[in-house]
Amino acid sequence: SLVSLATADIERFQEALTKTFPQWSTFPEPAQEALFDMAFNLGIAGLHKFPKLLAGVNSQNWEIAAAECQRQGISEARNQETASLFRRAESLAQSA
Repeated sequence: SLVSLATADIERFQEALTKTFPQWSTFPEPAQEALFDMAFNLGIAGLHKFPKLLAGVNSQNWEIAAAECQRQGISEARNQETASLFRRAESLAQSA
């Protein structure tokens, strides 16, 4: 069924993101959402084409991640939403 295919895709990307980012489970939910969107759009290999984004993520500097998450070939609104998710993660991290 379509639901089981979607669920399998989601689980596969979650697993790949956990392998790519060992601290995945500690990331604020908005950062996880942004990274999931990017991984789903670009593939895990595509994420590796964003070294400054990865550096920001690995240091949990969500402002850097927000500044470095701009993708080619998608709408500006989607890029802005992704950046907004990283900024929300930064806000959550500062208030924790």
